[in-house]
Amino acid sequence: MAHAYHPRKHDPSSDTAALLAAEEPILFDGCEDCEAKVNGVLYALDANFTAALWQKMVQVEHSSGDGIYRSTAEAQACKKLYEVAVFLERHTRINPWTLFEASN
Repeated sequence: MAHAYHPRKHDPSSDTAALLAAEEPILFDGCEDCEAKVNGVLYALDANFTAALWQKMVQVEHSSGDGIYRSTAEAQACKKLYEVAVFLERHTRINPWTLFEASN
């Protein structure tokens, strides 16, 4: 599986805040590795990518609506996470909208 290098995104020193602050998407269209994660192995993402995607999903789907998805791969991944968030909100006592906040 080919994995294209994405500046700042695949730097091991990138933390969640850096992933969210960058103008590039968290997951890139056309990258086989990024698209493979969307198509079944989201759990393979490291902690920083997971937290960044979750925060992006909350920003776009739940907050004031000021966020936008920057790639189809990012949108598809976040839509899957949104389904999990709604499930948690409806069927547990977990508040999914505060998971992975910067202070956690």
